Amino acid sequence: MMHSRRGSFACSDLRRFGIALCVVGLFLLLSGAVSLVDAAASDGWFGLTLNVDADGFFHPVVRSIKVQAVVPNSPAAKAGLEVGDVVLEAQGVKVAGAKPAELRPAFKTSVGDKWRIKVQHATAKPREVVLTAAAKPVR
Repeated sequence: MMHSRRGSFACSDLRRFGIALCVVGLFLLLSGAVSLVDAAASDGWFGLTLNVDADGFFHPVVRSIKVQAVVPNSPAAKAGLEVGDVVLEAQGVKVAGAKPAELRPAFKTSVGDKWRIKVQHATAKPREVVLTAAAKPVR
């Protein structure tokens, strides 16, 4: 698990490019495309951890985004998101095949903002979920 000021990145798919995918994931994280701990790049918090699978080094393309963890009683938990859910769309932007710059606006939220995502769990039909960004709880 890599950590930065904005969040963390789990390097789970290192088949073809080895460490390069970790570097791409860290690049996405640092560039603001995704904030993997909070799933928000601003004030908004949803209480889920996302795992980004990307391909390419100089021109990365996102292959998939999966829910890795859900914080109990968070907006994500209240919306019924579960570990293993695949995020197919975020704010109308398809995830598979997207470039980081295309996804960046879909992941920037502030407290009170609505975040529309299309998710699929296992073999179930895809469904749209609307989450409202909350303030991150103080630990």
